[in-house]
Amino acid sequence: MKEVHTTRTSENNQTIPRIIIFDLHETLALFTIDYRKMRAKLSTDLGENFDRIMEKINNLDGDRKKQALAILEASEMESLRDLKLIQYADKVLEKAKQKNYQICLVTLQGRSTVQRILASLNIDTFDYIVTRDELTDRKEQISSCINHFKADPKGVIVIGDKENDYSSANSLGCKAYLVKKVSSIPYLGLDELVDIL
Repeated sequence: MKEVHTTRTSENNQTIPRIIIFDLHETLALFTIDYRKMRAKLSTDLGENFDRIMEKINNLDGDRKKQALAILEASEMESLRDLKLIQYADKVLEKAKQKNYQICLVTLQGRSTVQRILASLNIDTFDYIVTRDELTDRKEQISSCINHFKADPKGVIVIGDKENDYSSANSLGCKAYLVKKVSSIPYLGLDELVDIL
């Protein structure tokens, strides 16, 4: 873990880190997961309906849960054949590092998949990573980052691509942006984020 950079001081003279938290899939990286094929495999092998994949898997126990997670990981690894970094993602990460943010990653991909993705894209920027192997709720993932660095949510920026990313961050008092238009939620392209960090 890298040294914690700090940028301001609280009333009791303790330094408080600034944090920027990124989602992975469709925020920083693109890879095409065949969810139809994944659901079919899960349903065939486990004999249940998997319309809501993670919700269903979280309700499984023991060997059945391990079996389902193994299917997820195999599907994810297969999807990495068309892996690519989203344009300007490297610039945003570089700028965040220059500005001394603690840089976090929250994702519903598994840790093995994330390690493969980051190695393939030659990214070693993240100070703290939360995958589905630790937590599967986005709000809890963001909270984990905040608690890890003992940060003030007001000094935290969350960057994602889905409404749940925004609402989870907002409910915790963080500033949040989506990288694409979803409803009336504030959004900025990664090229624009480079300019405001």
